[in-house]
Amino acid sequence: MNDPHRNGKGALALLGVMLVALTISCAQQEDSGSDAVRDGWEHYRQADYPAAIESFLLALRDDPDDVNTRYFLARSYLFLSKYDDARGHIDHALRLAPEDPKLHETLGIIHTGLFTSRAYTEGQQRDGALAIAAFDRAIALDPQRAGPHYNLGVMYGYLDSIDLARRAYEAALAVDSSYAPAHKKLGHIHRKLGEAEAALESFRKAVSHTPEDGDAHFRLGLAYRDLGDLGRAVASLERAVELNPIDHKIRLNLGALYMRTGREEEGTRLVEAAELQRRSLSDLHGELRKPTQGSAVLVGSAKDHYNMALSYVMHEQSEEAIREFRRAIEINQERKDPYSGLGVLLLQTGKAAEAVPHLQRAVELDEDDPLAWTRLGWAYRRSERLPEARDALSEAARLDTTLAEAPLSLGHVLFRMGEVAESVGYYRKAIDLRPRDASAHVSLGAAYALLGKLEKAAAAYESAISLEPDAARTRRALADIRRQLARASQENR
Repeated sequence: MNDPHRNGKGALALLGVMLVALTISCAQQEDSGSDAVRDGWEHYRQADYPAAIESFLLALRDDPDDVNTRYFLARSYLFLSKYDDARGHIDHALRLAPEDPKLHETLGIIHTGLFTSRAYTEGQQRDGALAIAAFDRAIALDPQRAGPHYNLGVMYGYLDSIDLARRAYEAALAVDSSYAPAHKKLGHIHRKLGEAEAALESFRKAVSHTPEDGDAHFRLGLAYRDLGDLGRAVASLERAVELNPIDHKIRLNLGALYMRTGREEEGTRLVEAAELQRRSLSDLHGELRKPTQGSAVLVGSAKDHYNMALSYVMHEQSEEAIREFRRAIEINQERKDPYSGLGVLLLQTGKAAEAVPHLQRAVELDEDDPLAWTRLGWAYRRSERLPEARDALSEAARLDTTLAEAPLSLGHVLFRMGEVAESVGYYRKAIDLRPRDASAHVSLGAAYALLGKLEKAAAAYESAISLEPDAARTRRALADIRRQLARASQENR
């Protein structure tokens, strides 16, 4: 039976993804007798970076020269875009361990973050040069680590040095041929240069090494489409939708492919659903508004960087939008809008764990915003932090009883936690608020089926099919329920 609650398992693999779209290798955690250090690591693993920082700072009171604690403290600050704080701890660690390559790599990541946040300023170029120097130093100290090569490629990409970026990604793969982010970046470069076959091969390798990465399947589908292999393109995009159901761009492209392959009605419905999903997500931004000015960005203005990010979002340029949101946050860390925008965009691109601290900050800045609590609940859910997701979504539902997303998502969380009977009430509430949401009817059917209430499950699936007649999985689920009902009827005769 179809599981309506699949929500992008690839989010867990993103716990190691740093800000500014960089990855760094996780240091080997050493045994320590410090409770504060152990607490810090636990908070860090759970992506609760403010709590991790508090614990690591407490640990430094007893041992201010612990390099590993300084390293993880810097990484925690990086996830919160607090580059100056991160730099201070890495500088301290480097004075103690100047030959440690991971520290130089982290220093490079800090300067890369500063590079992306200091747009169009003289200091931006300085940070770019310092980032490259730090990555080069990390490579010189240990050339057999893929991370510094990859991060160097990302920095060259920001500088539009495509040939140097390509060489860096290839160097990363020479060290570790399974390094999926490098395969994806190479695929982007090949596709940008019109090298369709090479792009296809790169995305194939990315998918083979990270089969739960919805974005990799999406890019692979586009590569198949570029080469005219529409059948494989459809299959890849269908898989991408399963893994990353929140990204309307995937549904939009899949709908267009359905129409190109003769599935006109199904394609039209999917495109319409993608547009509704886009509007729903736009509504969940709450405070976001369309830019009122042109594309020029004034140096130093958080509002202008924020508006530029929205412009990029509207043109589906996700990486550029992420950079502009980060720039706005760096300039002014007391505005909710950029945190909300960045968090939603990271969710849309499958980076739930990375979205969590930004959405937490948005809630801190406005605890009475039900949309902020809903977004945070989504991020927790997709990061497999189910108790926290339940609490956040419960708060959203308490603050706004008309918001359908909150009870629907709360039902999903309770279902996943094994509290199936409790999930039914929330699914029914979501249906009351949004009766034409087929996914809510499917979820209600799955809950009833698990509870053994087969007739109610069949009715829920029938309602879903009336809204989405071509939903093959829902039809199979309904057929299964009907077979069970038929067997039960025969046994009772």
